[in-house]
Amino acid sequence: MKTDKIKKSATTSGGIEEKASCSLEEHKHVLVIGEVATGKTSTYVLPNILGEKEKSLLVFDPRGTRYHFTQEEKREQGYIVKDYPVLSLDKETIKHIAQMLVKEKTVVYLHFDHREGDKEKEETFTNLINTLYEAIEEQGFYHKGIHVLMDEAQAYKVPHLPLFLAAGRKYNVNFSLTVLHLSSLRDLYGEEATQQMIKYSVKGLFGTRSQEDAEYFASFIEGPFTKEECNAHYLFSLPREVPVWLLPSSH
Repeated sequence: MKTDKIKKSATTSGGIEEKASCSLEEHKHVLVIGEVATGKTSTYVLPNILGEKEKSLLVFDPRGTRYHFTQEEKREQGYIVKDYPVLSLDKETIKHIAQMLVKEKTVVYLHFDHREGDKEKEETFTNLINTLYEAIEEQGFYHKGIHVLMDEAQAYKVPHLPLFLAAGRKYNVNFSLTVLHLSSLRDLYGEEATQQMIKYSVKGLFGTRSQEDAEYFASFIEGPFTKEECNAHYLFSLPREVPVWLLPSSH
């Protein structure tokens, strides 16, 4: 599926011009922000991999550690489990991955080195999501749902990501991104694209010393925190926007 087709789907399914909302029911994407050792992995990433029992999962797993922590239990849950190095994926393998995610209860882990082949990785990521959406169309849009979990998303770029998020509602594909700071997204995607991704997502703050992040979250974090207090301490409070950790399953 071409990017211009995704853009059309994004517009007709709510899309870029849609008014922002904080409802988890309306927004199926999640943006998790937190510095190192604030609990993103133990209280969001791993529970969402292990807690999902029906949807297929596509896990961006840069260091391969999420695979080692979760693959055995996912097999016990009846999942087809696959692990691929990103730079080894050719066109046929990408098509096979997309078909498995749509037709079978599958978890696919993608591991890669942050430091090598940025252009090749970006092309592969784009081709994979495009092919996944094409496979969903070929299936008549009928599937149990797919959760794309982009861990450490500040370390790699998925071109056209805002369009993929905007079209996700139509295709029943949920995205989760974990990043260190909001500025991490701006460095990769620019201001406009970052604002679109923020708009499409419910947000969770695990801990920050960033003035920008503190000011953004201070307005809707539960508790008597001022902007100065947010900036002075690590925060382990969640915004009111996130009532549960696990994304709702489709039935």
